[in-house]
Amino acid sequence: MQRGPDPLEQQGLGDLASFDGSAFLREAVGFTRELRQAGLVADLAAVLDFVRALSLVDVGEREQVRAAGAALFVRRHEDLPTYHRVFARYWRRRARGERPAVEGPSLPGKPHGEADQSTRPETEREASDTALAGKGRRADGRGEASDDGEDRELVIARTAYSGGEALRHRDFEQMSGPELREAERLIDRLTPVLDARRTRRWELHSHGRMVALRPMLRENLATGGDPITWLWRRPVRKPRSVVVICDISGSMERHSRLLLRFAYALMRSRVRTEAFVFGTRLTRVTRQLRGRDPDVALERVASVVRDWSGGTRIGESFREFNIRWARRVLRTSGIVIVVSDG
Repeated sequence: MQRGPDPLEQQGLGDLASFDGSAFLREAVGFTRELRQAGLVADLAAVLDFVRALSLVDVGEREQVRAAGAALFVRRHEDLPTYHRVFARYWRRRARGERPAVEGPSLPGKPHGEADQSTRPETEREASDTALAGKGRRADGRGEASDDGEDRELVIARTAYSGGEALRHRDFEQMSGPELREAERLIDRLTPVLDARRTRRWELHSHGRMVALRPMLRENLATGGDPITWLWRRPVRKPRSVVVICDISGSMERHSRLLLRFAYALMRSRVRTEAFVFGTRLTRVTRQLRGRDPDVALERVASVVRDWSGGTRIGESFREFNIRWARRVLRTSGIVIVVSDG
């Protein structure tokens, strides 16, 4: 089935000032209420965990929201079809602006199969779902999602999508001044943590998983080699290094400024980082990016770079990097980030 336009884009999500997080909270609580009425266990702890989970996923992506809810509310395999059916029906109905069939409170934590008696029977719900599916062709010619829970688009009330979520999918070139400042603020708050690389060396550690045989025998020589004291070892891990190479030509100006702020955030979090910029020539700016203030650091970078917002010579710049810098800054299992439109 061909997928229609992104419903989130149809609702004008560029108006970030109109978003209200409390509205999305009400929608999430309403969804968990319907799960209880369908017989699933949705006690208070699970509801609170669901709300927390929604702050960690992209609420504009249907499958992420579906998976977050399934991980918390589906406790038996046979409950999965019921969960998918309630999920599809609830969010489709909210997208049309309809109120849920039952808005009153229900008792949390009911066992499986003891749904609220005030709700409609399951067969009646399924008949209603079939009727909704029959109305699936809208006036604009787009097909409505099927009722089997496999429709791919989750339409959420406009007030449910936060400004931070919108910035995740916005191109830097399309950002307004306030949005750029907000993106810079979010980047400055980053505390990147990179997975350490595993080396061939070993070290003694109380939480190791392998027996350190030789040190253990030496430690127990006084007992004739009997292992009275057990010693363990684990692989030595070293932090990965990061090399950032950024195009600062005219067409990449906005991207390069934000990426340099990201490189600054890496350095501040004590990740071993090297930063280079290139336009018509390659310039190392690692030293200039050090300091406590990111704006001052970027000013220092601008003061030493002579080809900012000019032309670009990608081949010559990378040739210079390979000849002059690669062996000095690239280490085993290092990460190289190159940002350019060329």
